[in-house]
Amino acid sequence: MTRDTPPSAQELGLPDPYGSAPSRPARHVLYIQWANDPDRRIVLIYAALYAARKCLDMLFDGDEIERISSHHIRSTQGIIVKSETLDEYLNHEYTKAEAKWVMSSPEDRAIISFRTKSTYEHQSDKEYMPEPGEMPKRREPEGQVPTQRKSRKHRASRDGLITIGDIATQFKLKARDARDILRKAKIDNPDSGWAWSEGDVDRIKAIIKEGTK
Repeated sequence: MTRDTPPSAQELGLPDPYGSAPSRPARHVLYIQWANDPDRRIVLIYAALYAARKCLDMLFDGDEIERISSHHIRSTQGIIVKSETLDEYLNHEYTKAEAKWVMSSPEDRAIISFRTKSTYEHQSDKEYMPEPGEMPKRREPEGQVPTQRKSRKHRASRDGLITIGDIATQFKLKARDARDILRKAKIDNPDSGWAWSEGDVDRIKAIIKEGTK
């Protein structure tokens, strides 16, 4: 009989992802907010490193990210994440067991709802999220004129579209590797940000398949 639910962390032999003080203290804290809506914010806390990395993967969903500072990153969709140990999460490579683990509800619902800007109230968001003015700004070297950031065009809606992350998993690739293949094939980043309608997906899959040979 095929099981309907993915294996739990315990079944996979993994440490508890969420933690429970004091026996399993949660040490990985992610402060998240929308760049164009600082009041929309959420704080997510995990006990295991792999869980924090899964959170980022779900949150960005194949979107590209840029470094704002040593503790801040921002997706091209406009989501900002602050953490003292960002590099630890971004550089983490999943083990086979960690790759099989799937975040369960309500934790996954909090991330998806935040990413899609649907209504979801997360306990204590206001209490833990630093005010925008407290976040450190990038410092320019002494004597150098501060660079002017290019204004970003409005990102088209992704509703009903299939993302590069969804497509990449079918080829057992990371989203960034699939994007590299498309760039080499001179495929431009769509206005929706590496996401396509069902009618275009077969063409994109064919290009990625050819690029993996």
